[in-house]
Amino acid sequence: MCGRFALVPSSVAWAPIRAILGDAVADVLIAQKARYNIAPSATVPIVIHDRTLNAPGVIEARWGLVPHWWKNAAPPSSTINARSEDAAGKPMWRDAWKFQRCLIPATHWYEWRQEQGLKVPHAITRGDGKDGFMFAGLWSRWTAPDGEELLSYAILTTAAAPSVVHIHERMPVVLAPGAWLHWLDPALRDAQKVAELLKANTLAEFNTRRVSRRLNSARNDDPGLLDGVPDLPG
Repeated sequence: MCGRFALVPSSVAWAPIRAILGDAVADVLIAQKARYNIAPSATVPIVIHDRTLNAPGVIEARWGLVPHWWKNAAPPSSTINARSEDAAGKPMWRDAWKFQRCLIPATHWYEWRQEQGLKVPHAITRGDGKDGFMFAGLWSRWTAPDGEELLSYAILTTAAAPSVVHIHERMPVVLAPGAWLHWLDPALRDAQKVAELLKANTLAEFNTRRVSRRLNSARNDDPGLLDGVPDLPG
């Protein structure tokens, strides 16, 4: 799964983003304030296909998808992650799976592991040592009963790669850069082909390290959260 992540932009981290998604997207992301502890319900920039421009664009969206057909005033619960293995057939996700896919920029994500009775957070980054990647996601535009519009998203998850499974059995889908534009392509509407695209382009090599337990509180948001900490004594 993915319950927290970080977005710490830099011109180096976003170089592939500029080359693939264009200057407009890269400039918006580089200008973002660094955020070290993004939690569910937070609003963050995501990348979608802008139909007006017929090109990738950035919108601000809430983490926790509300499908366009939702009738209640309160949003649904437990919609921050969507299982990529069965999202195409679930009412909560199936429309977005075919018509409204997105990319969520990040530089780290966090998972917790029980160690000596403590929940110990681990930061996970690309295995090649480079910063900056994109989660594959789904997004929605919902109009509340009072007429207010909400843009929201969910992060797709998959079974953990061998480099991550010692921390958690699930992980977010980190999409290979070569598949970003295809993932956003509105002409891709076949549910099976969407699944095949994900399966063929999910990155698997990551680095993990223990980080500060201050990350356990979503109120904390500072660079010190990423400081590595030593192994717990045996």
